[in-house]
Order: sequence, then C-alpha cells, then structure tokens
Amino acid sequence: MDGAILKQRPAPQVIRCFAPSRLADDLLAEVYERLLKTGTHGFGVPTGCMEPAAQEHFLDQEQSVATGGRR
Repeated sequence: MDGAILKQRPAPQVIRCFAPSRLADDLLAEVYERLLKTGTHGFGVPTGCMEPAAQEHFLDQEQSVATGGRR
C-alpha cells in the first residue's frame, strides 16, 4: 500500500496503537484493506449474505473508511 492511499485512508486508531513502526503500520493497513474488500470486516460474513440493513451499514462504514471519515 503506497503512502498516497494511507493518507486518504488511514488505518484505524487501534491498528496504529499496536503498530509503532511504519512497516508494521503498512502491513496491518493492508490486512485491514483486504478485510474491507472481502466484506468480512466487523460482521464475519460476506456482504452478499447480510440482511439489507446490515449490508447498508457495512457499506456506510466502508465508504467512511475509504474517504477518511467523510461520507
């Protein structure tokens, strides 16, 4: 993950807390990004298997992360 993406989508604070080095931060941010893409972040099931309300909430979270907290 390059620096431009990390500036647009910083890793959550909990990841930064446990990743003091830049390399660890980059690696954990990549894992977080993959979790978002697979749809298993926070719910444990693929996005397509969720109830509509849960899926809408998940997509709001993903958009918020992708835009740095803005909708």
